[in-house]
Amino acid sequence: VTNNITNDLYVNDSEFIFDPIKWPREQMDEDFFKLSKMFNAMRSVIRVPDIDPKYKVAVLASKPEHCLVDFLYGWQEGKLPVEITCVISNHDRGPNSHVIRLLERHGIPYHYLCAKENEREEELLELVQNTDFLVLARYMQVNRIRLSVAQLFSCLKNLLVATFDVIHPDDLYIAAPIQSLSGWLHSNPSPQSVMCVFVQPVPLQKEAYLGYKLLESLSSKGSLTSYFNMILSGKFLRSYGKDVINIHHGLLPSFKGGKPAKQAFDAGVKLIGATSHFVTEELDAGPIIEQMVERVSHRDNLRTFVQKSEDVEKQCLAKAIKSYCELRVLPYEMNKTVVF
Repeated sequence: VTNNITNDLYVNDSEFIFDPIKWPREQMDEDFFKLSKMFNAMRSVIRVPDIDPKYKVAVLASKPEHCLVDFLYGWQEGKLPVEITCVISNHDRGPNSHVIRLLERHGIPYHYLCAKENEREEELLELVQNTDFLVLARYMQVNRIRLSVAQLFSCLKNLLVATFDVIHPDDLYIAAPIQSLSGWLHSNPSPQSVMCVFVQPVPLQKEAYLGYKLLESLSSKGSLTSYFNMILSGKFLRSYGKDVINIHHGLLPSFKGGKPAKQAFDAGVKLIGATSHFVTEELDAGPIIEQMVERVSHRDNLRTFVQKSEDVEKQCLAKAIKSYCELRVLPYEMNKTVVF
């Protein structure tokens, strides 16, 4: 039992055994409704896993499939109490791939949506409208547009940015006020590509949120091909209106951009981890459900490092989903959770 007086929070984790003959499921709903009304509860969820239907879930995945395959095998072995309605991906898998064969064996539909910008999100919304929640098993959208340098400056005017961080000789994190950025571009030879990390807009506006990573390939004509890496748009999240659970490759989003495992390996980190969280409009910043860590050392090469990273991601996502389905995850204070 936990009582947090400062934040007016009281948490009680208790278990009891009941006879379903003496206390029918319908009567249980009525009794708990009276109880929640007595305490002016804002929300009350009653669920008996052994009696009630399993949660319906759709799984979204991109090219990396370690989390997707682990999720499917966990479900196949009865470790995850869900009903999979479909798997949706923006990566085209061949008919003879092990993922497709596994899905066909269980009669689970596979939908390939080649997403460009957000043009397929309406179709995605139709596919998932009858689900109870979504699982993002390493899902990411990549959207491409063309910008002029002037348009880039216009985008950056109202954004907070951090500091320069060299990732690769041809890849930089641009993070400076617009005047400094303008001067830097004029005084330095154009790199092959520039990574812009938009932290949050000023003032903070939900509709204008740009919390995604922007990869810009500068051409000799001064125009840019921009790649927006994002999970799901704010419009989609608002339209769907239900929980979305994601897995992030780290305890903190420390290594941004492509190949985060290689970045961490090159940095010589001693601990790697994974974070499973609810998806919000702010990228990788939703309430945390589960976190796990794994120790690495100089004895690891890149292959073993990646393997350890993928293993901890699979375990973290599976545990988060199991906790969620068992109603052990209680969100509070907008961005926190209590997990029983």
